[in-house]
Amino acid sequence: MPKIHKVYPPFYNGVSQQNPELILDNQCKEMVNCIPSVVEGLLKRPPVNHQKTITFADQPEMADGKVFHTYDRGENNEEYIFVETSNYDNPVQIFNLDGEPMVVEFEAEHETTIKDYLANSNLKALTVQDRTWMFSRDALIDIDTTNTFPLKEGYTKEAFYWLKRGSGDRYNPYNYAVYLNGQIIQVSPNKPSIQTYDPATGYEDSDYAATQLAALINGTSISSQTTSAYLAGGETKTFNVDIGKNKQSPTYALNLPGVAASGYYSASVLSNSYNSTTGIYSITILNTSYDNDDWGDPFDIPISFSFTITFTAAPTNFKAEVKGSLLKITREDGGDFEFSSWDSWGNQASIGWKGSVNKITDLPKDFPFADTHVKITGEEQTTFTDYFVKWNGSSWEETLDPEENRGVLTNMPIKLDRIAIAAGVATFKFDTIDWSPPRVGNLENNPNPSFAPSETGLKRAVQDMFFYKNRLGFASDDSIVLSETANYTNFYISSVVTSLDTDVIDVTVATNQASKIHFTKPFNNSLYIFTKYAQYELVSERAFSPDSVSLVNTSNYPMAIDVEPVVVNDSLYFISTTNNRQQLRQYIKTDNLDIKGVDLNVSTPTYLADPIRTLIVDGVLGYIVCTTDTNEVYLYNFKEDGTTRIQSAWSKWSLLNGLETAANSFEYFGLSSNLLVICKTASDYRYHKLQLDSNVVNDKVDTSSADNTIIDSYNYTSSVQLPDYYPKMTDIRSPKHKLLIKKVTIEGEGAFDAEVYRKDYDTTYTKSHNSSLKDLDLTVASRVGNVDITILDSSVNDFKLTSVIVEGMMTVTSREMK
Repeated sequence: MPKIHKVYPPFYNGVSQQNPELILDNQCKEMVNCIPSVVEGLLKRPPVNHQKTITFADQPEMADGKVFHTYDRGENNEEYIFVETSNYDNPVQIFNLDGEPMVVEFEAEHETTIKDYLANSNLKALTVQDRTWMFSRDALIDIDTTNTFPLKEGYTKEAFYWLKRGSGDRYNPYNYAVYLNGQIIQVSPNKPSIQTYDPATGYEDSDYAATQLAALINGTSISSQTTSAYLAGGETKTFNVDIGKNKQSPTYALNLPGVAASGYYSASVLSNSYNSTTGIYSITILNTSYDNDDWGDPFDIPISFSFTITFTAAPTNFKAEVKGSLLKITREDGGDFEFSSWDSWGNQASIGWKGSVNKITDLPKDFPFADTHVKITGEEQTTFTDYFVKWNGSSWEETLDPEENRGVLTNMPIKLDRIAIAAGVATFKFDTIDWSPPRVGNLENNPNPSFAPSETGLKRAVQDMFFYKNRLGFASDDSIVLSETANYTNFYISSVVTSLDTDVIDVTVATNQASKIHFTKPFNNSLYIFTKYAQYELVSERAFSPDSVSLVNTSNYPMAIDVEPVVVNDSLYFISTTNNRQQLRQYIKTDNLDIKGVDLNVSTPTYLADPIRTLIVDGVLGYIVCTTDTNEVYLYNFKEDGTTRIQSAWSKWSLLNGLETAANSFEYFGLSSNLLVICKTASDYRYHKLQLDSNVVNDKVDTSSADNTIIDSYNYTSSVQLPDYYPKMTDIRSPKHKLLIKKVTIEGEGAFDAEVYRKDYDTTYTKSHNSSLKDLDLTVASRVGNVDITILDSSVNDFKLTSVIVEGMMTVTSREMK
């Protein structure tokens, strides 16, 4: 029976739930309220120190108070804690790290809107510099059209006719015509030959022709028609002249020859009438010419003459406004109508439109009518997206469908700005955000973002917010929406005609599993999306743009949907769950740039017994605190040497033992190097902090207070339970060779106790060691497997364990053969 001894390092790899044959020398059975260090050994955890207590008698709303956000401003020791309350008038309280209240204000113009939004509760926040973007996971986004209106309803009830060019030839002017509900209204000037007469300048000019056409449409054009006539001496005759239907105010004028040498020419109109239905003007004329020799005798001189009928154009029930060579035509009653146009130069001299044109080059480059909107439809048989333009006074620019009322996004996230600080008290101010409405297109080619109500009226809430590649992003249901680049309030495209790399990005998770997105995390130059059963990466094949991004499934770990993943250094951590187990998983990039989710609970598969609520990280110290809603938390310590992880240690902390609190009322947050510990009792709301990097040697006692005056102490016990030692004869320890433990020697500093639990006697023996460390030996006299050895300390003093030496006797009954 040889005598052997085993030296244990200070268990810097924490707890292992493996069988004794597999457990490492630097692991133990259990570790409570300790910090395992690869440099210093095993230390007691820092204490929890009371900061502030708010009684429900003073502030009843704090009975429902809940911390939902913290942030470190990065200068002047400005660190802030945000608490959601149940008070409508005081919905959010803000405290500094010492628990002192800050000033919270509301923009007066939007105060009711802000408080209504905050009343949705379930608040979350994202801070960038001095602005906090705040959102409620319970606020259903809507679109409000109450105070918005279409740009121009009835824009299709306006017709435009552009006489692009005139002939420039007085003897051959162009004809121009419009068809208004079947009425043909045209400028059709005479085209005399050069031998007949020399016409005045006029219809060959497009501006002049447009003016004449407008006069015809408006019924204000004055025209005349001359008819040649002959009457014998004393003859009476009725002439019927077709001047056109519905002419207005026709009048006549007789054009008699001059005085004859032999007498006088004269004629009398006996009657005249106009039938507007037939268009016939009737005039009866008597020849009253007479001879000089027969003064007073019967009229006997024949006469050749003409008469001219002057009239105003027929009313059309339309009105036209003319500017230059452009006409704007509408119905007098504002109704709709059919419209087309024509010109005698093969329709090349003019263009008319009503509501739409095929291409924007069909429109004049200089346009005189304000508030004009046009739809660009594209040529037939082309894959063209309709869009809309308006005249802005100097050019045509893209615009919205004039007849759509797109409204504005409502019940959207709000902002909170830190606007001042004086004497250590910061002032914060809430205000709404001017979320940009759509500026171009319609619902078909520029739809609302995915987080807006669906076509069926289904409303959604923002589940997470993030910043990525200079864009603000929203996660909602199964979609990810990123704003326009550098324009965080715009979630609509900028142009229907041109796809821009800076345009909004809207992508959806495509899967046959539940795909509601709960969290999004920018990590390692990528964006990772977490659903209940899978994880996705937003990837881009080239420049990050709407046309190049897609969601790729990277892993399929079921996750705790109420525990937000955290990024620390070059790793991303999240909690994966099954029905009965929880795992802390780490996302890392492999050598071939794939993502791998490492299980950090391989040797502790059931160690995370209580449901995890939050993950709090300190990348400098290498701590990940897995918190619960009780006073117990789980600590994961890690240290890396280049690419190798040299420490991967689990242990647990039990905080404020003995303090009577409301059930499941504990909250934990990280701020700077502090773990914020918040809980409620039956009468108050208490705030504490634990400084993770504390280097205070003693005073290891938790404190709290009911009145901020009397400080109560709560001692805690730090302990480590030694593993069962099986000698290693080959590569694996053998349970065949059970050591008869004689003595355990503890190396280190401080005061502590050692407990030996004899399973065969169901008895615990305790030996105390004072700070002089005169006697650190513990006599056991029991075989491995029949005894549990625990080193513990409940004093306010610190201790440091550097090694544990186990000595005993062993009988080798057999050896493993290789």
